[in-house]
Amino acid sequence: WAGLGYYRRARFLLEGAKYVCEHCGGKMPSQVEDLHKIPGVGLYTASAIASIAFGRRAGVVDGNVIRVLSRLRALPGDPRAPSNTKLQWKLANSIVDADRPGCFNQALMELGATVCTPKAPKCDSCPVSGSCHALQKVKSWGKKSNPPSVMDYPEKVKKKPPREETIRCCITILSVEDQSYFVLVKRPEKGLLAGLWEFPNVTLSGEGGASQESESARNPQGREQLTALVNEILENSSLEVCSEGGHQDLAEIGSFDHIFSHIKQKSVVDVVRLEADLKALEALREKERVWVMPCDSEEGIKSLSTGVRKAIKLQKAGSKSKKASNQCTLEQFFGKKK
Repeated sequence: WAGLGYYRRARFLLEGAKYVCEHCGGKMPSQVEDLHKIPGVGLYTASAIASIAFGRRAGVVDGNVIRVLSRLRALPGDPRAPSNTKLQWKLANSIVDADRPGCFNQALMELGATVCTPKAPKCDSCPVSGSCHALQKVKSWGKKSNPPSVMDYPEKVKKKPPREETIRCCITILSVEDQSYFVLVKRPEKGLLAGLWEFPNVTLSGEGGASQESESARNPQGREQLTALVNEILENSSLEVCSEGGHQDLAEIGSFDHIFSHIKQKSVVDVVRLEADLKALEALREKERVWVMPCDSEEGIKSLSTGVRKAIKLQKAGSKSKKASNQCTLEQFFGKKK
């Protein structure tokens, strides 16, 4: 499920199961209000469970239902506006069938998915076309210019372009005897990619990130803050990233772009390799919110977010390229020209 935004849902699945066991005696509640208290269960999910699983009279509002109701009532305005959202729920709860609420809700959603579609709705075969205010407007318009369309509802709202940001991250690699390890930190429990593991990073101010002309090649933007952050993570482990008076231990290996639903993020990637002993390794393992992961752990890498895996792919590609450049042919070894 990587890249599909399901990490948060998986975490809520566990938290929700714990909540039901601890607060509901291990039995799933049947009322919308009680279901809504479960972590990760929103109003739509609570209403769907209550109506479909327990036969409670509760309407549901999803994208398909919004489209159907907006056309049935010819509702103007942004469908996501709080006043319209409130009205949609009020309508959904008022029309839901009392005897078979689950079947009614599923039929309403299916109507929006297969008949009352965003483009080219099948009005001729719609079972509720006689009650559709949007369709009535179209029919009563006659031969006048600029006729309305059923597809005018719900109102189309332009999406905001994703905001752009640049971060600088540091792939910290520990070499302990014959094994290499990545040092990762845990993100905050709320917000973007909540609770997931990542490489230490800092957000760069302004656009263009590390390529800004005001920053020198020796000390690019964010390097000093990133070095301080990594050293803070390594504290009490006898390890340190930078030598006194400089930041030459960190080396930039490239950058990549990653797009979230609302953010276009550029990641500038630094890498640092540190020789460590078992004592330093154990000291880091004991730290909260720090994960020392073997670099060759396929399962560990699979569990990381797409952005972090992109950084690892960039690092491994650079390592292969460097290794290849250090190899020589037999002719070169014996001093012969090609």
